[in-house]
Amino acid sequence: MTSIQSSYHTLTHPSGASAKIHFQGATVTSFIPSSETQDLLFVSESNTWSPEDAIRGGVPVVFPQFGTELDPSMAQHGFLRSNVWKLLNADTTDHPHHARNSDESPVSARFEIDESAIVRNAAGTPWEGRKFTATYTITIHANNNTALLSTDLLVKNTGSDEFEFSNLLHTYYAVEDSTKLSVTGLKDYQCIDTMINPTRDPQKSFVMGSDPITVDSEVDRIFYQNDGKQDVAVLLQRDSSGPTKDVRIFSTSDISGTSEEASCVVWNP
Repeated sequence: MTSIQSSYHTLTHPSGASAKIHFQGATVTSFIPSSETQDLLFVSESNTWSPEDAIRGGVPVVFPQFGTELDPSMAQHGFLRSNVWKLLNADTTDHPHHARNSDESPVSARFEIDESAIVRNAAGTPWEGRKFTATYTITIHANNNTALLSTDLLVKNTGSDEFEFSNLLHTYYAVEDSTKLSVTGLKDYQCIDTMINPTRDPQKSFVMGSDPITVDSEVDRIFYQNDGKQDVAVLLQRDSSGPTKDVRIFSTSDISGTSEEASCVVWNP
């Protein structure tokens, strides 16, 4: 086991729900809810666990670009996912407020990185020398046999120059049988299907006219808000036989306190 593979923090809720966060990229690599024993997240067995490589699987933090859309000279999906973060603080189950309300009190871990810790994939790009701080908080909420994992990324520009960026939480969900997988909640969204539109030409986009989406072949689609909504709310159904393996996904976005439109990507590796 490499040092990257063995360097992680485990967050445990009194209900039994747990999450594992690797310091490499502050990547959440496991989330096991209290209501089931199976991990909701997938991590590839082909990971190199090398300091130079992002972790393939879990919830990689994509910043400051999605793909290479802003700067082809920068590594795909930016550099936050391939650099080491530090743990600022974490709740523990022996904290006094858990003793008062152990079933409902959330537990969280907060990670941070700034430009001084970026040692790979930023040099030689416009981001070399830019000043910023990124804080990432992972929280487990659990009650009534239901667990929720929330992630909150806050990026602060600590320099004098404005910068353009995009951000994505590139989540890999564990799926036993892709033929029983469907995604609901994206009807009427503007869609770019990169399988037939690899340049992401907006003129070739279309309005998603059916719900749910089945993932029974190679899929890579980007969904943008089309009706004035700001947030994304999606239901991922991993097993058509019942609701026990359903995953509800919510996403919001804001810049300087002003809500921005959040988008969604449906993709299978």
